[in-house]
Amino acid sequence: MKIWFAAAIPPDANGGVARSVCELSTNLRKRGHKVKVIFANHTLTENYILFSLKNAIILLFHLFSPPQWVIARSTDGFFALVLARLLRMKVRFALHNHGWEQKVYELESTLPRAKVSNPTTYKAHLLRFPLLRINAMLADVCISGTFDETRWLKKRSFTKKASLVTVPNGIHPTEKAFWPHQKVIPPFFLTVGAFTWKKNLEYAIGLFTEIYNAFPAARMFCVGTDSSHDSIQITSNAVHAITFINKETPERIFRWYEECPFLLSTSRYEGGRSFAILEAQSRGMIACSVNIPSSGEQICHNHSGLLLDGISIESDAKVVVDCLSDENLMRTIGLNAWKKALRCRWDRQVGRLERVLNT
Repeated sequence: MKIWFAAAIPPDANGGVARSVCELSTNLRKRGHKVKVIFANHTLTENYILFSLKNAIILLFHLFSPPQWVIARSTDGFFALVLARLLRMKVRFALHNHGWEQKVYELESTLPRAKVSNPTTYKAHLLRFPLLRINAMLADVCISGTFDETRWLKKRSFTKKASLVTVPNGIHPTEKAFWPHQKVIPPFFLTVGAFTWKKNLEYAIGLFTEIYNAFPAARMFCVGTDSSHDSIQITSNAVHAITFINKETPERIFRWYEECPFLLSTSRYEGGRSFAILEAQSRGMIACSVNIPSSGEQICHNHSGLLLDGISIESDAKVVVDCLSDENLMRTIGLNAWKKALRCRWDRQVGRLERVLNT
């Protein structure tokens, strides 16, 4: 089968979208499919309108040898989709969204304006949202990264004609759980992500401060915060126990999963299942996550991780401290987390996608 992926991101991007596209495309190639990945190879084409036009031009040049499927993120395949429909080309389109912009805006609008970094612009309301809805109406399949996003789409009239499927992110499994078999489990905590309103790292720092008050040996490592954290005012008596790492490559970030037995995930929103949680679980780490829908699909409280309410720092800290005080519970949760991660292998997730493409 001939398949194209399209995403308006640089080819050297390290974010969740890039990792998802690369893993899916690589594994489909291993299964014998001919796969082409179209990235934004120039700063100009990182603009989603220009990138979408670029895809339409590429498709036009392949008018007599088109792919069977185009899998495009958000509106990145919009003009190619319209062109294919106008010319009645035998190309099927999958809209693969890593977080529905309209759903993000609904959450964003519930927060105080001052807390929202990079808020949704009026241009998104006038152009991006309508294009996304039209794209969903014309597409053959809408692929979401969580079951919650799929359920959300089922309630929207603009997706009634498209098949709605869920293809979560995955991991490469490890042979055994790392942390449950260590002699010592130190109170070291990891966060992954930048200081954005979605990641909500300020809450993680407040949570760690309470944990530090109970366990002075506790340490926190904030990886991938980018340089923006320099402008954030950190008011914490535990600031000396917090280390910020601005950037880390995907290859090197794995070492942190064997430095810290705990992951703090305080995101307000994740468009797909969190890579950080999945990868932490694959090492037998204890993921302590705010109970948002995507995390609830990965974690069963006190079994394969800890689910926090994200409202009261004091009560959430108590949940973590209670776990820290029970070594048997820590090892049991870590082992269960590893078993849970095994069910999220990339080959299993690619199998989900392949079944969709074969229908």
